Amino acid sequence: MSDVQVSDPSAEPCWFCRAERGEESPPGGWIYDDGTWRAGHVPEGWAPAGTVVLEACRHFLDLTEMNAEETATFAATTGKVIAAIKEVTEADRVYLWSTMAQFPHMHVWLIPWWEDAPKDGPEYLVAMSELNPCTQAEAENTASRLQAALA
Repeated sequence: MSDVQVSDPSAEPCWFCRAERGEESPPGGWIYDDGTWRAGHVPEGWAPAGTVVLEACRHFLDLTEMNAEETATFAATTGKVIAAIKEVTEADRVYLWSTMAQFPHMHVWLIPWWEDAPKDGPEYLVAMSELNPCTQAEAENTASRLQAALA
């Protein structure tokens, strides 16, 4: 484990680290923020209602770059947010998916899945934005309910 950042966020256009990101806050605002981790509902059309992105507040690439605090809190924080997603959406499972493909900043997608979904596993992840994408109103309403569940 290392506190060394993977890269200098000012040297690259990391969406997660941009100071002006304020206007791009998640629908309904942050549902969780403890200073180490923060989570927000995905925007309209990205995925089903209840899909949340949990991100590190600090800039680093992946699990191998976590500091002691991040390592000590990742599982509990992820579990807390997953429990809220299951409570609010009545999902049978919540998939955890992480690639850091577009931005080299630690974040995980928490994606609700229901037994009556037409696909599961990787096929569901590939098709999730087409199966039942949320509207802006659904995203904001679900974010509000998730905030309440996490309070």
